[in-house]
Amino acid sequence: MTRYKTIFDHYRAYAAAWAARETDAYMALEESAPRLTPDQMAEFVEDFCSRAGKHVEEVGADVVGQMIWYLMGAGEEVWHTVREASLEYAEDAVRSLLYLYERCFAEHLPGWGGFGRESPPLASACFMLWDMDGGLLGIPLFGEPKNLVPICFEVLEHALTLDAPECWASALHGLGHVASSHRERVQGAVDAFLAAKGRRVPDDLRQYALGARSGGVQ
Repeated sequence: MTRYKTIFDHYRAYAAAWAARETDAYMALEESAPRLTPDQMAEFVEDFCSRAGKHVEEVGADVVGQMIWYLMGAGEEVWHTVREASLEYAEDAVRSLLYLYERCFAEHLPGWGGFGRESPPLASACFMLWDMDGGLLGIPLFGEPKNLVPICFEVLEHALTLDAPECWASALHGLGHVASSHRERVQGAVDAFLAAKGRRVPDDLRQYALGARSGGVQ
């Protein structure tokens, strides 16, 4: 996408104003906001996720975390737009979350520190990725669009294979929220994760996994 840097810079400014609750600055940015079609937005999401790890090195983890919160949360609610994109673009956008986990979260988060601590933007964005108000969770939860549901599970299950407890917690969080809709798939994913990772799973995450298995997560 030739306009990628222009769009990235705009959403970076958007996210900063949104996070700081600078209403006047945010409204001023709207006048020059990029007008993207669903296909273009899906393409931007794909590029952003694949480059997010590099962006951490370029602009810092807090900036990238704020952008994820803005784009994929209540700010831009980007997944609602991606759902309207053509089949190939929408699938590529959801599948690009593999790169967000691999190249960004797994590489740039400091490691598991337990539940209940105050987390910086990138860490909280990782944990809450499937529980933001941006439309992502609704895909597997409600099964629409149908073609995107298996890709969501591909991403969730892949995150559990990474050597990154922060990614495990994120995926378990997402799986726990869809356990009521996909009981066997969720139970199988959690069981496979616990069997594969064994004693490497911290005690609190193991208990969280068992809760996710039955839908008992917050």
